[in-house]
Amino acid sequence: MLILDEIGVQRGNDNEALTINTIVDNRSADGLPTGILTNLNCSELVKQLGERVIDRLKTNQAHCVEFNWPSYRSNASAA
Repeated sequence: MLILDEIGVQRGNDNEALTINTIVDNRSADGLPTGILTNLNCSELVKQLGERVIDRLKTNQAHCVEFNWPSYRSNASAA
């Protein structure tokens, strides 16, 4: 299992997009699980990664699960 963390925090250049696409494409072709952690909602994630990457993730039974409760870090820093 590979977890790609902080998706959406990148600089947004072509090299990053190509790298993420290559990783997801290769892992999908090999049937290897890949998880993505992000602060983006599902539609923002599609915009960030593109339909092609999302389709590759869905090929391996990926699901978008949104956790939309308040930030723990915000609450912890107020204490």
